[in-house]
Amino acid sequence: MDTYQGACKYCGEIKPIMAESQAAADERVSNDCACGGAKLEEIKARLMANINFISRKNEEKALSQLTEEQVKLLKRAGAEIVNDNCNKAVFDFGGSKVTIWEAGEKYKVKRTTTREELTEA
Repeated sequence: MDTYQGACKYCGEIKPIMAESQAAADERVSNDCACGGAKLEEIKARLMANINFISRKNEEKALSQLTEEQVKLLKRAGAEIVNDNCNKAVFDFGGSKVTIWEAGEKYKVKRTTTREELTEA
């Protein structure tokens, strides 16, 4: 192990740190930095995983699989919400409605569907 000048990939702060390589030093400094960039990236990754999960087919809840384009749209909206560019996004995809919003320090994703049956005589 050697001493490297690790740089935070989020804010650029440089700190001397013992590491195996320059890349490892940069990664450790980025993860430990007070700027919060690593925490924000972790939150984004969890939100994207939740969007993938909620976009799947669920026969028990009568939810069909969302298209790849719809999932991309949800992920773009989720990123904008995490970046504080908006507070809430609502999408109506015909058979289901998806809402993404900030709730304190958490970000939530909800998908609902309305099943209706109508008959006339």
